[in-house]
Amino acid sequence: KAMSSAWQDGNNDNGDDDDGSDLFDSSDFGRGGDDDGDDDMEEDPADAEFHARQQQIKEELDQRTGRLWTDEWIIPEEEWLSNKTWDDIEEWKPQLATRKSLESVKVFEGGVPTLQQLSELDLPPSLSVHPGHGSPKQYATHRKKHIKSRLKMAIQLSIHDDLQKILQMESWSDKQEAVDALFEVIEDRVREREPVLGKQPEFGAMVENGLEQVLRMVQGRMRGAASK
Repeated sequence: KAMSSAWQDGNNDNGDDDDGSDLFDSSDFGRGGDDDGDDDMEEDPADAEFHARQQQIKEELDQRTGRLWTDEWIIPEEEWLSNKTWDDIEEWKPQLATRKSLESVKVFEGGVPTLQQLSELDLPPSLSVHPGHGSPKQYATHRKKHIKSRLKMAIQLSIHDDLQKILQMESWSDKQEAVDALFEVIEDRVREREPVLGKQPEFGAMVENGLEQVLRMVQGRMRGAASK
């Protein structure tokens, strides 16, 4: 009761109601930090730049297509329910690998190469900058040029003997028939020499175009030699 009376006495000095309303009547109560509240809600410029960059990367990745971007990464239910173990997995062989893998990996026949064999291995020419470093067009141009060069060499080796016979022919019709016969067999011949490139989706058209370019080159050299 003493505490109650003291509380009431303290609140009734001015004759106000004893509901304690004047206890929090200060105009400054609860306003601490209100002046800076809007500033606290604003996003830091560095964070805003980071989020914008993340969104830009996400939109770029969503637009990419091709292997690993549009593949379905779903394991069928029958695979989950199978009782296969590691011993049941088929032994690795080149036929199980993709064209991309075979282009990137050198497969040695006869097992793992020795250190001596590795030391004598002819290294391929240096590649262009990886497309992941921001220059995909430069890499694509380098890759197309490399494939075209390999196909050209394979075509020249595949038609060398036939071309010598064609050049010795005197009849134009015989030459034309021999050239037509080359177009019929050139794809299989080049595929035997370049089995990895033979898995290219447009391999047939690439070989035919390459053969036409080689024949035009030979014809041009013949005309040049005849004019001298």
